[in-house]
Amino acid sequence: MDLGEKTWEVIQTDSKAALNRIQDRFINLYQNESDREGWGQYLDPPPHRNHTGIYGTGSGIQVLSCNDDPDLSDLLQTSQEWIIEQWDSDDSKTANKGHRFLTYKAAFCLFGLTEKDTAHVGGCTEYNEEYADIVDNFYLELWERRVDKRGWGEYWLETEPDEPQLQSSALMILALLGHEDIRNKKEFKSILKYIGKRAYQEGSALDRQKIGNKTDTAVTVSLCLLALSRYRTVMGYQNIDKEIGNLIDDLGHVVGSIARGATDIDPSTYSTYLISLPESDELPPEDVWLEHYFIIILFPIIALALLEAGTPHVGHNQLFIRNVVQKYSDMILSSNADCFSSAKTNRCSTHDHFWIAMMLRRFSQTDISQESLLSKARSYLRSKYVGSVLLISVLLVMAIIAAMLNEIYQSSTITAISSLVIALIGALLGESEPVIWLKEHINNYFNAHI
Repeated sequence: MDLGEKTWEVIQTDSKAALNRIQDRFINLYQNESDREGWGQYLDPPPHRNHTGIYGTGSGIQVLSCNDDPDLSDLLQTSQEWIIEQWDSDDSKTANKGHRFLTYKAAFCLFGLTEKDTAHVGGCTEYNEEYADIVDNFYLELWERRVDKRGWGEYWLETEPDEPQLQSSALMILALLGHEDIRNKKEFKSILKYIGKRAYQEGSALDRQKIGNKTDTAVTVSLCLLALSRYRTVMGYQNIDKEIGNLIDDLGHVVGSIARGATDIDPSTYSTYLISLPESDELPPEDVWLEHYFIIILFPIIALALLEAGTPHVGHNQLFIRNVVQKYSDMILSSNADCFSSAKTNRCSTHDHFWIAMMLRRFSQTDISQESLLSKARSYLRSKYVGSVLLISVLLVMAIIAAMLNEIYQSSTITAISSLVIALIGALLGESEPVIWLKEHINNYFNAHI
């Protein structure tokens, strides 16, 4: 990873500018059509995909709720009313397609209805008071969908409930944080501990390994860290028990190790979760797809989770966080469309921009000066020069030892070794390909273990 020349504070300025561009993109898409009630899959939709959906509308409400512009209140309220109608009406498009059984859809509905500063993204305008009972019942219904008090499956069918999954449970916890009575329940805390322990067990298998294209576990563990950390933020550090604090630190170390192993940040890296619904009489009789995909962008999730985990995890991983934020900010600010266009689709996904915007907002609020000197020193040591410094140091020691042995034994073999070591030092300084390869592997190992 390249340390880059920009300071944390300069990147914060860029991140705020990029967040403003994203917000403007959501606003412009909405205002360009007089009958629009929300957002669909893309910020630059093709004509045949210009629809309104749960993921897009929940994302749009949360992204714009970060903007304190009072002129947006009517727009946000109209979008919230669309979400409420989709969930409450048995004749809505969401109901007719069987989407009300999907946990991910339910979570994004709640992301659009949470009170200010309770969801992990930080607030939205309040929905119309006349819907208060409907929204409250919505929360309570989803709370009751938990399975065996261990979390939530990816779907809910009363006759055939899915087994609890970490990623769906983490998202549901983030959504249910918006309900004060639920987040104060003893059972809520128990589920947090359960998924925290499971996530640590699964994540430990990835600890100190480089991220590849198969990234489901990395995203899942990061979502669990985000859920536990956001719970601590909402409840207050002084109001959580020691076990949850320890789980946050344990998960933070695992996610940090995964982050530090990411030597190549490909912004179009995703995790895909396949949800397969069983055939059931509970589902609508027509137009129901039994297979659904939930796709999450990788690196903004990891960076957001580490930022929410706070000290010392931000300090230990600030190089990774800076690089991720800078990469997405630069892509958005340099784009003619004012958004991040995935190489996978050549489109600007509303769901991608939900996570990117949340990362940018959290980064812009984080004061790195609060980190300890030790954390800053560790981050500095992970710069791009560490591999070179370590390798040169080792080779110099080898050269000195070889020279001393040559003086004692006058051996041609030792002389040859000494000459080879000196040649390696020269090659390193000259950046020859074999030594670059060796330097990178030493650097990767050091990044993963420091």
